[in-house]
Amino acid sequence: MNRFICFSLLSWSSVVLSTPLRSEDGLAKRQGSGNWLVDDGTGKLVPEVGPTESPDTTHQPGDMIYESDGSPPPLGDSAWEGPLGDILGWMNTYHNTQKTVVVWGPPQKITEDVDCTGVASCSLTQTSAFTVTDSFSLNINVDLPINIQTSISNAIKATAKLGGSKTWTKSTTNTNSKTWVPEKGSKGHVVFFPYMIKACGPTYITGSSYDKNGKWYEEKVSGIYPNTCGYTPQTIANGQPDGKYSFCNIATGTGCHPTLG
Repeated sequence: MNRFICFSLLSWSSVVLSTPLRSEDGLAKRQGSGNWLVDDGTGKLVPEVGPTESPDTTHQPGDMIYESDGSPPPLGDSAWEGPLGDILGWMNTYHNTQKTVVVWGPPQKITEDVDCTGVASCSLTQTSAFTVTDSFSLNINVDLPINIQTSISNAIKATAKLGGSKTWTKSTTNTNSKTWVPEKGSKGHVVFFPYMIKACGPTYITGSSYDKNGKWYEEKVSGIYPNTCGYTPQTIANGQPDGKYSFCNIATGTGCHPTLG
């Protein structure tokens, strides 16, 4: 039975509020928003004024940082060896990136909920570190053995074009405590929207095969998976995740989604 495969390696120490944004509708609006929060340099979050970015930020969601010139892929950069039913073989894999863009990742809830109605004052503090990890979408309408799925994701990590000198990051953790004083009458929590580097294109698998008795077959085991994507966290200079903070007001719904402008 055919099914759609989305192979993901996402994990966070904090609560995930929604499924990952996996399409261009997650691109940022560049204007500032009263819902965005920025660090004032002391660990306190304050409302952003104007479309500001961290000085460490290199790209924002919506930026395209690599586009293929149409050159054919140099196959054989990475390999996997293992069983495929009764057939064993050596498989070379390569991801031929067509386009790389920066997109929003899944939002991270970094504080508890607070109710600031009927009280003189209230505040929120980031209670623990949170981690942003890589993920993969294979977009394949067939059942594949898990080791071939792993081979494809490993090829993306090893050979995806991320723009400039960027390299693949499996995971990155924010360990800096943040505090925020919400307005009176508001209810909600602080969220962090990470910036993810998304590389998409076909992944090729080629190689020779032999059966369990060691008899070699002359034909090649090969496959082309045309729309495979990998997502790796964008980081700032200290290696921590790049992104935006926002107060998610659960009473009004404002500040809970990344397209806030």
